[in-house]
Amino acid sequence: EITSLSSPPAYIECLWVVFPTWRIVLVVLHVPPNLTVSQLDEVNAYIETEADKALKVFSGSKLLILGDLNHLCTRDLENTLGLKQVVDQPTRKGSTYVY
Repeated sequence: EITSLSSPPAYIECLWVVFPTWRIVLVVLHVPPNLTVSQLDEVNAYIETEADKALKVFSGSKLLILGDLNHLCTRDLENTLGLKQVVDQPTRKGSTYVY
């Protein structure tokens, strides 16, 4: 049981789900498109720190991060956490939201 995960930054939506039977730690994430570089850096730091905690508790598990990451640079997360970017293009055309 993970009881020590920190709260995410207030400006993102984040859900951590663990599937111990399948050895998967899933992170569902929404990063708004209007964050500053500093805020994006904070999101990356949060994910790295909390993923490290989760993977220590559930050693041998695979980490999956999915969601709407908008302008979040995932290169550091890929390198630090050993992740692979699977989706390399937008998954929809146009916007269904009004900003």
